[in-house]
Amino acid sequence: SKNKVFDGHYKNNLKHGYGTQWKRDGSLSYRGDWSRGKMTGRGYRLHDDGTVIKGYFLDGKAHGFVTINGT
Repeated sequence: SKNKVFDGHYKNNLKHGYGTQWKRDGSLSYRGDWSRGKMTGRGYRLHDDGTVIKGYFLDGKAHGFVTINGT
């Protein structure tokens, strides 16, 4: 997304492997595994409302066993 900064691996111009994504203001958006441009595998996601999701992701969404801590 053009509103985010990504530091990590790419494959075929898509985020792939391990990487960290920040919002433009410098706050963390997601840290973990990527596949074909989407959050897939183990990761840690921080939402704007302060909710934190840790666990497994598939195609950009929480999947399987996750822990959710929020406001």
